[in-house]
Amino acid sequence: MKRRAFPVAFATLAAALGLAGAWLLFTTFRTYDDEGYVLFSLANFSRDGGLYTQVYSQYGPFFFLFADLTHRLLGFEFTNTAGRVITLFHWLGAAVLCGHLVWRHLRSAPWALFALAATFAHLWQMTSEPMHPGGFIAFAVALGAWAGAECIARGNPRGLALVAGLVGAALILTKINVGALFIAGAGAWLLLHTAGPRLTRPAALLAAVALALLPWALMRSLLPEPWVITFALIVGLSALGVVLAALRARDEFFPLSAWAWCFGAGLAGLAVVVVATAARGTSPAELLEGVLLAPLRHPGVYSFGVRWRPGAIVFAISSLALCLWLSTGDRNKRPWFAPALASARLILVALAATSWLGWLPLNPLAFAMSYGLACTWLLVIPLYDDPYAFRAARLRAWLALLLLTQSLHAYPVGGSQIGWGTFLWAPLLALAAADAVLAVRPRTSLIASRLALVAAISLAATLLRLGWTQWRDSEPLALPGAESLHLDPPLAAELRSLSVNAVAHCDLLFSLPGMFSFNLWTGLPAPTAANVTHWFNLLNPAQQTAVIAKLEAHPRAGVIVERDVLALIQGAGIPVRGPLRDYLYANFAPAYAAGSHEFWVRKSRPIAPLGTAQYLQRAANATTGERARIEFILNATTSARIARIDYILPGQTTITLTAQNSRATLEPLRLDGAPTAAPAPGWITPLAPLSRLVLYTDAPAALIPPPRGTLFRLRAADGTLIADTILRD
Repeated sequence: MKRRAFPVAFATLAAALGLAGAWLLFTTFRTYDDEGYVLFSLANFSRDGGLYTQVYSQYGPFFFLFADLTHRLLGFEFTNTAGRVITLFHWLGAAVLCGHLVWRHLRSAPWALFALAATFAHLWQMTSEPMHPGGFIAFAVALGAWAGAECIARGNPRGLALVAGLVGAALILTKINVGALFIAGAGAWLLLHTAGPRLTRPAALLAAVALALLPWALMRSLLPEPWVITFALIVGLSALGVVLAALRARDEFFPLSAWAWCFGAGLAGLAVVVVATAARGTSPAELLEGVLLAPLRHPGVYSFGVRWRPGAIVFAISSLALCLWLSTGDRNKRPWFAPALASARLILVALAATSWLGWLPLNPLAFAMSYGLACTWLLVIPLYDDPYAFRAARLRAWLALLLLTQSLHAYPVGGSQIGWGTFLWAPLLALAAADAVLAVRPRTSLIASRLALVAAISLAATLLRLGWTQWRDSEPLALPGAESLHLDPPLAAELRSLSVNAVAHCDLLFSLPGMFSFNLWTGLPAPTAANVTHWFNLLNPAQQTAVIAKLEAHPRAGVIVERDVLALIQGAGIPVRGPLRDYLYANFAPAYAAGSHEFWVRKSRPIAPLGTAQYLQRAANATTGERARIEFILNATTSARIARIDYILPGQTTITLTAQNSRATLEPLRLDGAPTAAPAPGWITPLAPLSRLVLYTDAPAALIPPPRGTLFRLRAADGTLIADTILRD
């Protein structure tokens, strides 16, 4: 590909990935609702300040200040739609930075396009966590990796010092462990390249020991757990291999004086953020608690282990042993050295590419964690003893050290954090593969480059196909701030029903676990600004007592419960307890349940469960036979007459119920569910604003009790949708 054509190809691929990302983001909503917690907290902070004083957060002030600044400059509100647009920027931005990094230092279009697409694919979990700080962290780490690589290539140690200090400070004040890990990775590279002949051995030893001990120090509170020990061993062994590989290309790039610039930039960044946070109502003691002390307690409150694949430890030990063997003697001068290692790299890249494409039984995040980290030294070690090979190896070592330390982001929660912590694996593979093709036959080099281009296009096509399929098979959620979301019809109907009932029946809304998108959709306040998903573990007794006091003062308060997520939490051994939990169970009870949610109001308070249907089976008799009875509670926005009811089973199987196969009665209701008039014929009577429709049918397909996720859509004679209901338990 000609260099002049590369910008067009790069922009085209980025646009295709961006479209795929938009489809995927706007068709995904996770009911554990981390996004609602973050968005609601950002909105409360932007309006009132008081981070850690009033607004609870597990995250640092830089994320809040930066989000508030962009909100004021750009004029957006903290909605589900805005959160997805911002997440897409972070997602695509991180991929573009990684792709451009490869292009900038290789001038190889196929491998740059491969890095762009592979990074985007590796960060697929962005779809599950819109507006989560993890997306911002991934972008910041990518920016730091890109800027640091530029400084290394340009021979600018002072610039590299500023990058390490400023990005490290921003990340520390976003999520302290991630910032510390970035500083550890960058600091290890700086140590290895600190100027001074007498510093070579002690600096390398210090870097190796620090990196090997880092995971053990970070994970000390959960060390008895097997997955944690495995994690510490794999990262520690992998780090030793990278240090050994990087030593072969060491130079005296970083003068001792540049360390002052690094520390100075970091301290200046910290000071600016601390002052700005204090100006928004956070005291030094609260800042210390929120940024440092509370995160230190987090592993004991909530953890979710990384699932290590079979043989991961044995593989890591064997890989380090091979690295040690290759690093001794003069084996790097043997004729087999470069071709053998180059072939191993290309095999590794091929396996990674097939994992991103979904052709391996192992997903790409598991492959990177369980086996990829242990191979990182292979991607760093120079294949030849010449200045070009050494320069390229130093750049790869920069990425490798950031990758290894960032992989620890998956502690103590190994969910989306695995992807956010390991995405630098993609550009590192591209750089190492492009370097490897120089050591193989020219024909092999050409084939490898073409395959890289095919892989990039295939990844984009796969993501586009998946995104379009989800978009095509979904429907608008149609809730305030989430109008652009298109979700699976049963889930969309379920969320709409819950929101409609909350608006009709509540003046204060809480949830278990915390799902604050409902507060954004309904406009209903939460009891306090101390809002978080796992409030039963993370809010202290005083904060829980404050929530109880607010709930007690509101007889019309409501609670939404996600019973599947709650069961998953309890099944994982995470205790759901505390004064607030006890208060809810003692004073509230389910008014109805539909799908995975329950809607709770105060015990003995009757309500009409709007937008729901209930299926009842009557016993057979000689006159009517076996007949199904379905009761609908309708909140109609029109007085039209019902002409048909589409009974939609999961999988889009539809049964049509009309006056020809069903009898119906209709009666108007109050909000408490009491009728206000006698029942009338259902097919000919205009709808009241709130009514109960009772349907009796002998339609054979309707006599089988429907499963969870069944929808009922009531339509007028012209096909206009009158009401949308979800099956309740």
